[in-house]
Amino acid sequence: MYRSYADDKDEELGHGTHVGAIIVGNRAPDGKSEESGVANGIAPAAKLAFIDISSTAGQLSPPNDNEVLSTGRVTRDRSSPAAHIHSMSWGSKNVFYYNNAARMFDNFMFANDDFLAVVAAGNEGLNDKETSVGAPGNAKNVLSVGASHSFGDDLEQSQLGPSYVADFSSRGPTSDGRICPDVVAPGKYILSAAARPNNPGACDPRNGDIPEPSGDTDGLYSQAGSSMSAPLVAGSAALIRQYFEEGWHGDGAKGSESPMSPSGALVKAVLINGAQADLIGVDNGRKGITEVKPYDNNQGFGRVSLVDSVYIKGKTDVSLKYWDLETLFDGDAAKTYQVRINKSRGCDADVLSVTLAWIEEGSAPGCTKCLLNDLDLYITEDGRESVRYHPNGRSIKDDVNNVERVVIDGVNDGSEFTIHVDPYNLNSLSQKYAVVATGCFGGVANEIDTSKNVFLGDSTSVRSGGEGDGGSTNNTTKIIIIVCASCGGAIALCLGLALLRRFRQKDKKGKSKKKRKRTEEQAPSIAELRRGKTG
Repeated sequence: MYRSYADDKDEELGHGTHVGAIIVGNRAPDGKSEESGVANGIAPAAKLAFIDISSTAGQLSPPNDNEVLSTGRVTRDRSSPAAHIHSMSWGSKNVFYYNNAARMFDNFMFANDDFLAVVAAGNEGLNDKETSVGAPGNAKNVLSVGASHSFGDDLEQSQLGPSYVADFSSRGPTSDGRICPDVVAPGKYILSAAARPNNPGACDPRNGDIPEPSGDTDGLYSQAGSSMSAPLVAGSAALIRQYFEEGWHGDGAKGSESPMSPSGALVKAVLINGAQADLIGVDNGRKGITEVKPYDNNQGFGRVSLVDSVYIKGKTDVSLKYWDLETLFDGDAAKTYQVRINKSRGCDADVLSVTLAWIEEGSAPGCTKCLLNDLDLYITEDGRESVRYHPNGRSIKDDVNNVERVVIDGVNDGSEFTIHVDPYNLNSLSQKYAVVATGCFGGVANEIDTSKNVFLGDSTSVRSGGEGDGGSTNNTTKIIIIVCASCGGAIALCLGLALLRRFRQKDKKGKSKKKRKRTEEQAPSIAELRRGKTG
């Protein structure tokens, strides 16, 4: 679906084409038959609803926020919402407080609980600038995405590697103290499609000359920005929806549970719950490295990692439990949920991760405490009820964020835990919420060899060497962030850095060529994209 709001024209190396292809790019010149090529997007079989809000002169002319967010929501027969995910790679510049746009986004998600807006955090973080996430990336209900480094050939020589936050990535906290961005994903650099309005149908370079970071050749273009990170996460969110809609959430096999349509809060909770807060620092180039910590203003809850987010039998590290569209009323006692660590079938993860997320109404623009309904998450272990595990790295309750996560390391087989959700202080009569838990809950071990996961042994010299020696000492190492990919009707593990699923191979002359590694096709899901101009 394409809606020509500002105009019906593309521009040379247009921003919207690049970010759209990160989600649905496909090695299929005719749109149907896949051929050899450099890469696919995260979810190449997804459907994309696209609203053009930029003129060829580069001026943004968006309609009101509700109209933009409604793009693709109505099917032709008006029977049900079509677009459940909104990928936004533009936003306000130098508006770092909760404004009316943030309020409108929050209200839209509150009124449409199947919906999740994934928003680029922005590129205003140079010199470790705090509170630099622009609206609506600082809204309460959206999933705000910062940028980390890519890997291998998609790094400039000076970049330190995938375990680092990009220097430009906007930082939190929000003006009222909330964690922001929520997660990070690769954004420096990402190779995707190049818009060529004067050469429609341009594809991969015929001579195999893949663009260097920030370069472009024929139908390919490499760019950097949180604009690139957000569609990576939006595409991952589409795969999470597919996971539930096809019933993988039972025993990790398709159809093992009745299909369900997850709420936006559940999809957001799944992505945050599996995020890994193991990055080394912010790569500030010659200015050095800024230390990062879990729940901080640089990486938030961490880098997106689907292998740690859902259970696919023999393909992922953890089992999954969830509770969606739960409701608490003001004055209710806390609701509780029990989980038991069970490693009898081979699962060997020693971490229990639990995340609570809720979607609430928008707040007043300029609010200094924007949270309206204060739910509290804490966990107790049977036999040690006097010890409470509080969320977000705190030793006490959190009364600021509407996402709360508890991570308990070193859990033992047979241990039983109780998850508590307490309606501590509600401004409204009731509040819906979602809870996600991952750990060893009777699942089998991961059969995939993840020993070459770059995050297990990242260094400050990821891309070393020059032409003729392969350019990288880890040519076959892949970043593992994508888990759900369909292949012959079954979801399988897909290794790769987003759009960049390719190897390097030396030719007889010693020059390095980029060669695509064939990967599974992504399964259909729904993703919606706004065309943007800011990175």
